[in-house]
Amino acid sequence: MIEAIENQAGALGWPSELLWNDHFPEMAPGLAAVLEPNDEIAEVTTEYISVLRSRRELLRFPRMRS
Repeated sequence: MIEAIENQAGALGWPSELLWNDHFPEMAPGLAAVLEPNDEIAEVTTEYISVLRSRRELLRFPRMRS
């Protein structure tokens, strides 16, 4: 997932560490540390990377009353 935006992010000034770091002791967590398996990277700008989260939601559909 990160591989798909790595070149674009690099061209916009994102250092590799901010994309790939998944270890907290040495430095702040990178994008790899916060992505969940079904997430999708929606947008990359110089200021932020947008992540679209896929969440399961419960929808209750009531039976119609006469």
